[in-house]
Amino acid sequence: MFEINIQKSHGAFALDVSGTSPARILGVVGPSGSGKSTLLNVIAGFIRPDEASVRVGDTWLVHSSDAARHTSTRRRGVGYVCQSPLLFEHMTVRANLTYGLAAHGTSPPLTDVVSVLELEPLLAQRAGTLSGGEARRVAVGRAIMSAPRVMLLDEPLSGLDLRLAQRTLALIHRVGESFHIPTIYVSHTMSDVLFLCDEVWRLDRGRLVDTGSPREALAALGGSGPSDWADLRNLFIAEPAPKLTAQLTGYRVGDQALVLAQAAVGGGAEQALLSIHASDILLARDQPTRISARNVLAGTVTRVVERDGAVLVGVDVGVEWMVRLTPAAVGDLDITSGARVFAIVKASAISAVSA
Repeated sequence: MFEINIQKSHGAFALDVSGTSPARILGVVGPSGSGKSTLLNVIAGFIRPDEASVRVGDTWLVHSSDAARHTSTRRRGVGYVCQSPLLFEHMTVRANLTYGLAAHGTSPPLTDVVSVLELEPLLAQRAGTLSGGEARRVAVGRAIMSAPRVMLLDEPLSGLDLRLAQRTLALIHRVGESFHIPTIYVSHTMSDVLFLCDEVWRLDRGRLVDTGSPREALAALGGSGPSDWADLRNLFIAEPAPKLTAQLTGYRVGDQALVLAQAAVGGGAEQALLSIHASDILLARDQPTRISARNVLAGTVTRVVERDGAVLVGVDVGVEWMVRLTPAAVGDLDITSGARVFAIVKASAISAVSA
Protein backbone atom coordinates (compact mmCIF):
# COMPACT_ATOMS: atom_id res chain seq x y z
CA MET A 1 0.00 0.00 0.00
CA PHE A 2 1.27 3.45 -0.94
CA GLU A 3 0.02 6.44 1.03
CA ILE A 4 1.29 9.73 -0.38
CA ASN A 5 0.49 13.29 0.67
CA ILE A 6 2.88 15.91 -0.74
CA GLN A 7 2.71 19.67 -1.18
CA LYS A 8 5.54 21.66 -2.76
CA SER A 9 5.42 25.17 -4.24
CA HIS A 10 8.19 26.48 -6.48
CA GLY A 11 7.59 29.78 -8.20
CA ALA A 12 4.40 29.55 -10.25
CA PHE A 13 4.31 25.74 -10.00
CA ALA A 14 2.61 23.94 -7.11
CA LEU A 15 2.60 20.19 -6.54
CA ASP A 16 -0.32 18.97 -4.43
CA VAL A 17 -0.76 15.19 -4.57
CA SER A 18 -2.68 13.08 -2.06
CA GLY A 19 -3.76 9.49 -2.55
CA THR A 20 -3.46 5.84 -1.59
CA SER A 21 -2.86 2.80 -3.78
CA PRO A 22 -2.71 -0.96 -3.15
CA ALA A 23 -0.45 -1.44 -6.18
CA ARG A 24 2.96 -3.09 -5.96
CA ILE A 25 3.98 -1.23 -9.12
CA LEU A 26 2.31 2.18 -9.28
CA GLY A 27 2.51 3.98 -12.63
CA VAL A 28 2.60 7.78 -12.78
CA VAL A 29 1.75 9.46 -16.09
CA GLY A 30 0.98 12.94 -17.31
CA PRO A 31 2.25 15.60 -19.72
CA SER A 32 5.67 17.20 -19.37
CA GLY A 33 5.68 19.67 -16.50
CA SER A 34 2.84 17.94 -14.64
CA GLY A 35 5.04 17.18 -11.61
CA LYS A 36 6.00 13.52 -12.10
CA SER A 37 9.73 13.92 -11.49
CA THR A 38 9.13 16.45 -8.70
CA LEU A 39 6.94 13.87 -6.96
CA LEU A 40 9.73 11.27 -7.08
CA ASN A 41 12.38 13.79 -6.01
CA VAL A 42 10.37 14.74 -2.92
CA ILE A 43 9.87 11.06 -2.00
CA ALA A 44 13.58 10.43 -2.50
CA GLY A 45 14.64 13.43 -0.42
CA PHE A 46 16.26 15.43 -3.23
CA ILE A 47 13.69 18.24 -2.88
CA ARG A 48 12.42 19.62 0.43
CA PRO A 49 8.62 19.78 0.42
CA ASP A 50 6.36 22.25 2.15
CA GLU A 51 4.50 19.28 3.64
CA ALA A 52 5.00 15.57 3.06
CA SER A 53 3.85 12.22 4.39
CA VAL A 54 4.83 9.08 2.49
CA ARG A 55 4.16 5.55 3.69
CA VAL A 56 4.95 2.24 1.97
CA GLY A 57 3.23 -0.66 3.68
CA ASP A 58 3.71 -0.16 7.42
CA THR A 59 6.81 2.03 7.02
CA TRP A 60 6.79 5.82 6.97
CA LEU A 61 9.54 7.05 4.63
CA VAL A 62 8.74 10.64 5.51
CA HIS A 63 6.22 12.30 7.80
CA SER A 64 5.31 15.95 8.05
CA SER A 65 5.48 15.78 11.85
CA ASP A 66 9.19 14.95 12.04
CA ALA A 67 12.54 15.84 10.57
CA ALA A 68 12.80 12.62 8.56
CA ARG A 69 11.48 14.39 5.47
CA HIS A 70 14.86 16.12 5.20
CA THR A 71 17.00 12.99 5.60
CA SER A 72 19.10 11.56 2.79
CA THR A 73 17.85 9.19 0.11
CA ARG A 74 20.07 6.42 1.48
CA ARG A 75 18.61 6.70 4.99
CA ARG A 76 15.07 6.60 3.62
CA GLY A 77 15.65 3.25 1.96
CA VAL A 78 14.90 4.48 -1.57
CA GLY A 79 16.36 2.95 -4.72
CA TYR A 80 16.27 5.62 -7.44
CA VAL A 81 16.90 5.01 -11.16
CA CYS A 82 16.50 8.08 -13.36
CA GLN A 83 16.97 8.76 -17.09
CA SER A 84 20.74 8.99 -16.63
CA PRO A 85 22.25 5.87 -14.96
CA LEU A 86 24.77 8.00 -12.96
CA LEU A 87 27.28 5.17 -12.61
CA PHE A 88 30.87 5.56 -11.45
CA GLU A 89 32.42 5.26 -14.90
CA HIS A 90 35.97 4.55 -13.66
CA MET A 91 34.77 1.61 -11.55
CA THR A 92 33.85 -1.89 -12.69
CA VAL A 93 30.30 -3.11 -12.90
CA ARG A 94 30.91 -5.30 -9.85
CA ALA A 95 32.19 -2.29 -7.88
CA ASN A 96 29.17 -0.21 -8.92
CA LEU A 97 26.80 -2.97 -7.79
CA THR A 98 28.45 -3.50 -4.43
CA TYR A 99 28.70 0.25 -3.84
CA GLY A 100 24.95 0.08 -3.32
CA LEU A 101 25.17 -2.48 -0.50
CA ALA A 102 22.69 -1.61 2.20
CA ALA A 103 24.13 0.20 5.22
CA HIS A 104 21.20 -1.15 7.23
CA GLY A 105 19.15 -4.20 6.47
CA THR A 106 20.08 -7.09 4.21
CA SER A 107 20.89 -6.78 0.52
CA PRO A 108 19.84 -9.66 -1.74
CA PRO A 109 22.70 -11.96 -2.80
CA LEU A 110 24.82 -10.37 -5.50
CA THR A 111 24.61 -13.60 -7.50
CA ASP A 112 20.80 -13.31 -7.59
CA VAL A 113 20.87 -9.72 -8.84
CA VAL A 114 23.53 -10.55 -11.43
CA SER A 115 21.51 -13.53 -12.64
CA VAL A 116 18.17 -11.73 -12.92
CA LEU A 117 19.69 -8.76 -14.78
CA GLU A 118 22.06 -10.92 -16.86
CA LEU A 119 25.16 -8.99 -15.76
CA GLU A 120 27.67 -11.84 -15.38
CA PRO A 121 29.58 -11.07 -18.64
CA LEU A 122 29.90 -7.40 -17.61
CA LEU A 123 31.16 -7.69 -14.03
CA ALA A 124 34.82 -6.95 -14.80
CA GLN A 125 34.04 -4.24 -17.35
CA ARG A 126 34.40 -0.54 -16.49
CA ALA A 127 31.05 1.25 -16.36
CA GLY A 128 32.24 3.93 -18.78
CA THR A 129 32.45 1.35 -21.59
CA LEU A 130 28.85 0.09 -21.26
CA SER A 131 26.09 0.58 -23.79
CA GLY A 132 22.98 2.53 -22.80
CA GLY A 133 20.95 -0.58 -22.07
CA GLU A 134 23.76 -2.23 -20.11
CA ALA A 135 24.21 0.90 -17.98
CA ARG A 136 20.47 0.97 -17.16
CA ARG A 137 20.61 -2.66 -16.03
CA VAL A 138 23.58 -1.92 -13.76
CA ALA A 139 21.78 1.13 -12.33
CA VAL A 140 18.75 -1.03 -11.50
CA GLY A 141 21.02 -3.65 -9.95
CA ARG A 142 22.82 -1.09 -7.80
CA ALA A 143 19.46 0.20 -6.55
CA ILE A 144 18.34 -3.33 -5.66
CA MET A 145 21.58 -3.99 -3.78
CA SER A 146 20.75 -1.10 -1.45
CA ALA A 147 17.85 -3.24 -0.11
CA PRO A 148 15.34 -0.43 -0.75
CA ARG A 149 11.93 -0.16 0.86
CA VAL A 150 10.73 1.32 -2.44
CA MET A 151 12.11 1.66 -5.99
CA LEU A 152 11.60 4.89 -7.93
CA LEU A 153 12.01 4.53 -11.71
CA ASP A 154 11.92 7.83 -13.60
CA GLU A 155 11.61 7.04 -17.34
CA PRO A 156 14.37 4.41 -17.18
CA LEU A 157 13.91 3.50 -20.88
CA SER A 158 14.33 7.05 -22.17
CA GLY A 159 16.75 7.30 -25.12
CA LEU A 160 16.86 3.56 -25.87
CA ASP A 161 15.84 2.19 -29.27
CA LEU A 162 12.65 0.13 -29.40
CA ARG A 163 14.17 -3.35 -29.14
CA LEU A 164 16.62 -2.37 -26.40
CA ALA A 165 13.83 -0.61 -24.50
CA GLN A 166 11.68 -3.74 -24.65
CA ARG A 167 14.59 -5.93 -23.52
CA THR A 168 15.21 -3.60 -20.57
CA LEU A 169 11.49 -3.54 -19.78
CA ALA A 170 11.44 -7.34 -19.69
CA LEU A 171 14.31 -7.29 -17.19
CA ILE A 172 12.52 -4.71 -15.01
CA HIS A 173 9.50 -7.02 -15.03
CA ARG A 174 11.76 -9.90 -13.99
CA VAL A 175 13.14 -7.79 -11.14
CA GLY A 176 9.60 -7.20 -9.89
CA GLU A 177 8.77 -10.89 -10.04
CA SER A 178 12.02 -11.87 -8.29
CA PHE A 179 12.43 -9.25 -5.54
CA HIS A 180 8.87 -7.94 -4.91
CA ILE A 181 10.02 -4.38 -4.20
CA PRO A 182 7.21 -1.77 -4.12
CA THR A 183 7.87 0.47 -7.13
CA ILE A 184 6.75 3.82 -8.54
CA TYR A 185 7.25 3.90 -12.30
CA VAL A 186 7.14 7.20 -14.20
CA SER A 187 6.77 6.98 -17.98
CA HIS A 188 5.49 8.80 -21.05
CA THR A 189 4.92 5.44 -22.78
CA MET A 190 1.54 3.89 -22.06
CA SER A 191 2.58 0.56 -23.63
CA ASP A 192 5.13 0.12 -20.82
CA VAL A 193 2.64 1.20 -18.15
CA LEU A 194 0.01 -1.26 -19.45
CA PHE A 195 2.53 -4.09 -19.22
CA LEU A 196 4.21 -3.30 -15.89
CA CYS A 197 1.83 -1.44 -13.60
CA ASP A 198 -1.02 -2.52 -11.35
CA GLU A 199 -2.52 0.97 -11.01
CA VAL A 200 -1.94 4.36 -12.62
CA TRP A 201 -2.03 7.89 -11.24
CA ARG A 202 -2.46 10.67 -13.78
CA LEU A 203 -1.00 14.08 -12.92
CA ASP A 204 -1.78 17.38 -14.58
CA ARG A 205 -0.41 20.78 -13.53
CA GLY A 206 0.78 19.40 -10.22
CA ARG A 207 -2.51 17.73 -9.27
CA LEU A 208 -3.63 14.12 -9.10
CA VAL A 209 -6.56 14.20 -11.51
CA ASP A 210 -7.33 10.51 -12.04
CA THR A 211 -6.54 7.04 -10.68
CA GLY A 212 -7.44 3.61 -11.96
CA SER A 213 -6.26 0.53 -13.79
CA PRO A 214 -3.76 1.03 -16.65
CA ARG A 215 -6.47 0.42 -19.23
CA GLU A 216 -8.80 2.90 -17.54
CA ALA A 217 -5.97 5.43 -17.68
CA LEU A 218 -5.41 4.68 -21.35
CA ALA A 219 -9.04 5.43 -22.09
CA ALA A 220 -9.10 8.58 -19.96
CA LEU A 221 -5.98 10.04 -21.53
CA GLY A 222 -7.34 9.80 -25.04
CA GLY A 223 -5.43 9.79 -28.30
CA SER A 224 -2.84 12.46 -27.57
CA GLY A 225 0.09 13.21 -25.31
CA PRO A 226 1.70 10.37 -23.34
CA SER A 227 -0.95 7.86 -24.43
CA ASP A 228 -0.78 8.54 -28.17
CA TRP A 229 -2.77 5.60 -29.52
CA ALA A 230 -0.84 5.71 -32.79
CA ASP A 231 2.24 4.39 -30.93
CA LEU A 232 0.49 1.87 -28.71
CA ARG A 233 1.95 -1.63 -28.52
CA ASN A 234 0.66 -4.77 -26.85
CA LEU A 235 3.36 -6.24 -24.60
CA PHE A 236 2.80 -9.62 -22.95
CA ILE A 237 4.64 -12.69 -21.71
CA ALA A 238 4.17 -15.88 -23.75
CA GLU A 239 5.24 -19.48 -23.27
CA PRO A 240 7.27 -21.21 -26.01
CA ALA A 241 5.57 -23.73 -28.27
CA PRO A 242 7.23 -26.38 -30.47
CA LYS A 243 9.32 -24.84 -33.28
CA LEU A 244 7.44 -24.92 -36.60
CA THR A 245 10.10 -24.42 -39.28
CA ALA A 246 13.54 -22.86 -39.60
CA GLN A 247 11.82 -19.52 -40.39
CA LEU A 248 8.84 -19.63 -38.01
CA THR A 249 8.73 -19.79 -34.21
CA GLY A 250 5.72 -20.68 -32.08
CA TYR A 251 4.46 -19.32 -28.73
CA ARG A 252 1.32 -19.92 -26.70
CA VAL A 253 -1.27 -17.26 -25.85
CA GLY A 254 -3.71 -18.90 -23.46
CA ASP A 255 -4.66 -22.11 -25.29
CA GLN A 256 -3.99 -20.63 -28.75
CA ALA A 257 -0.85 -20.67 -30.88
CA LEU A 258 0.97 -17.60 -32.14
CA VAL A 259 3.53 -17.75 -34.95
CA LEU A 260 6.50 -15.37 -35.28
CA ALA A 261 8.78 -14.84 -38.27
CA GLN A 262 11.98 -14.66 -36.20
CA ALA A 263 14.39 -16.98 -34.46
CA ALA A 264 13.21 -18.46 -31.20
CA VAL A 265 14.31 -16.60 -28.06
CA GLY A 266 16.79 -18.69 -26.05
CA GLY A 267 16.58 -21.51 -28.56
CA GLY A 268 12.84 -21.82 -28.02
CA ALA A 269 13.10 -22.94 -24.38
CA GLU A 270 12.35 -19.61 -22.66
CA GLN A 271 9.41 -17.37 -22.00
CA ALA A 272 9.46 -14.27 -24.18
CA LEU A 273 8.14 -10.74 -24.05
CA LEU A 274 6.13 -10.37 -27.25
CA SER A 275 5.21 -7.06 -28.87
CA ILE A 276 2.45 -6.32 -31.39
CA HIS A 277 1.53 -2.82 -32.54
CA ALA A 278 -2.14 -2.05 -31.90
CA SER A 279 -2.53 -0.99 -35.56
CA ASP A 280 -1.08 -4.29 -36.86
CA ILE A 281 -4.05 -6.35 -35.64
CA LEU A 282 -7.10 -6.80 -37.88
CA LEU A 283 -10.51 -7.93 -36.64
CA ALA A 284 -13.10 -10.10 -38.39
CA ARG A 285 -16.53 -11.21 -37.22
CA ASP A 286 -16.33 -14.48 -39.21
CA GLN A 287 -13.36 -16.83 -39.22
CA PRO A 288 -11.30 -16.07 -42.33
CA THR A 289 -9.93 -18.82 -44.56
CA ARG A 290 -7.20 -18.97 -47.22
CA ILE A 291 -5.39 -15.81 -46.10
CA SER A 292 -1.66 -15.10 -45.99
CA ALA A 293 -1.57 -14.01 -42.33
CA ARG A 294 -0.34 -16.90 -40.19
CA ASN A 295 -2.22 -15.94 -37.02
CA VAL A 296 -6.00 -16.05 -36.59
CA LEU A 297 -6.99 -16.09 -32.90
CA ALA A 298 -10.54 -16.34 -31.59
CA GLY A 299 -11.40 -13.70 -29.00
CA THR A 300 -14.08 -11.73 -27.20
CA VAL A 301 -14.39 -7.94 -27.21
CA THR A 302 -13.81 -6.61 -23.68
CA ARG A 303 -14.12 -2.85 -24.26
CA VAL A 304 -14.65 -0.25 -26.98
CA VAL A 305 -13.24 3.25 -26.34
CA GLU A 306 -13.48 6.15 -28.80
CA ARG A 307 -11.39 9.33 -28.56
CA ASP A 308 -10.51 12.02 -31.11
CA GLY A 309 -11.70 10.07 -34.16
CA ALA A 310 -9.93 6.82 -33.24
CA VAL A 311 -11.21 3.70 -31.51
CA LEU A 312 -9.42 1.24 -29.24
CA VAL A 313 -10.99 -2.21 -29.01
CA GLY A 314 -9.93 -4.57 -26.24
CA VAL A 315 -9.96 -8.23 -27.30
CA ASP A 316 -9.39 -11.18 -24.95
CA VAL A 317 -7.48 -13.89 -26.83
CA GLY A 318 -5.98 -15.39 -23.67
CA VAL A 319 -4.43 -12.02 -22.87
CA GLU A 320 -6.13 -8.71 -23.59
CA TRP A 321 -4.93 -7.08 -26.80
CA MET A 322 -5.73 -3.47 -27.64
CA VAL A 323 -6.62 -3.02 -31.31
CA ARG A 324 -6.72 0.39 -33.03
CA LEU A 325 -9.52 0.77 -35.57
CA THR A 326 -11.44 3.54 -37.30
CA PRO A 327 -14.98 4.38 -36.15
CA ALA A 328 -16.23 3.31 -39.60
CA ALA A 329 -14.72 -0.16 -39.23
CA VAL A 330 -16.23 -0.56 -35.76
CA GLY A 331 -19.64 0.44 -37.07
CA ASP A 332 -19.49 -1.76 -40.17
CA LEU A 333 -18.51 -4.82 -38.14
CA ASP A 334 -20.95 -4.02 -35.31
CA ILE A 335 -18.18 -4.43 -32.74
CA THR A 336 -19.54 -4.10 -29.23
CA SER A 337 -18.48 -5.36 -25.81
CA GLY A 338 -19.01 -9.12 -25.62
CA ALA A 339 -18.91 -9.70 -29.38
CA ARG A 340 -17.03 -12.72 -30.69
CA VAL A 341 -14.28 -11.76 -33.13
CA PHE A 342 -11.15 -13.13 -34.78
CA ALA A 343 -7.86 -11.26 -34.39
CA ILE A 344 -5.60 -11.51 -37.43
CA VAL A 345 -1.85 -10.81 -37.23
CA LYS A 346 0.97 -11.40 -39.71
CA ALA A 347 3.88 -13.40 -38.33
CA SER A 348 6.27 -10.60 -39.36
CA ALA A 349 4.33 -8.06 -37.24
CA ILE A 350 5.32 -9.71 -33.95
CA SER A 351 8.67 -9.27 -32.22
CA ALA A 352 10.08 -11.12 -29.21
CA VAL A 353 12.80 -10.59 -26.63
CA SER A 354 13.80 -12.80 -23.73
CA ALA A 355 11.62 -12.41 -20.64
